[in-house]
Amino acid sequence: MNGKLTLQQMRILLIFIAVVLFGITYFLVFQKNMNRAKAYDAETESVKTQITKIEALQPQITDMEIYNSRYEEEMLEYAKSFPVKLTRQKAIYMLHRLQLHADVEIQSVNVGNEFPFYYKGRLLTTATEQEEAKAENAAEPMSELLVKESMDEMIGSMATYEINITGTTEQVYKALDWITENSEKLSIGDVNLQFDSSTGKLNGTIGVNFYCMLGNGVPYKEPDTKSFTFGVEGDIFGGVKKK
Repeated sequence: MNGKLTLQQMRILLIFIAVVLFGITYFLVFQKNMNRAKAYDAETESVKTQITKIEALQPQITDMEIYNSRYEEEMLEYAKSFPVKLTRQKAIYMLHRLQLHADVEIQSVNVGNEFPFYYKGRLLTTATEQEEAKAENAAEPMSELLVKESMDEMIGSMATYEINITGTTEQVYKALDWITENSEKLSIGDVNLQFDSSTGKLNGTIGVNFYCMLGNGVPYKEPDTKSFTFGVEGDIFGGVKKK
């Protein structure tokens, strides 16, 4: 045979090589691709299921869009009910009106610092958030004449005026009602009152919170204070104390 393969042996060898190649191809290529195909099919079915769920939610999404649109309109209308800015003159004048309405005696007024409670789409609940908003707004202040219709651009501020007050129980209740029912944006802060048995009246302090919303598109209007004099000696409203 002189070390040469016969034709029959060559055929057997070629068949063996073909079988080996087929096995390698099946296990390393075909089987691997089949596994990938199964994984792809499973992934496709999962995506189809998610698409079906999303399609089923579409009517709810449409309803939510309508609801959100109406809610946003209501929020914008509510924001427009705020004055565009808060001035000390107006706050003192309104406390003067409170005194006349409830017939109480306001002995002194402590003016609190103005700070943001709402800043560009978010309510500020901590002192840290308020300080950060004040710093950011100081760097990029909004113009008082800037007309905005988006809640994401508005800045809401609040200042607390603490009044030292004396009056009967009925008068004090009348004063509290005037604050809460006022057409302006006011609220009651801390109340610290004691009963004086010698006079039959309540004495102490009431915090009055004043609010404004800058950027709500409402032009500022000065209050009519022609009948009220600011800064007269002996008039408590002319001698405001800064905290």
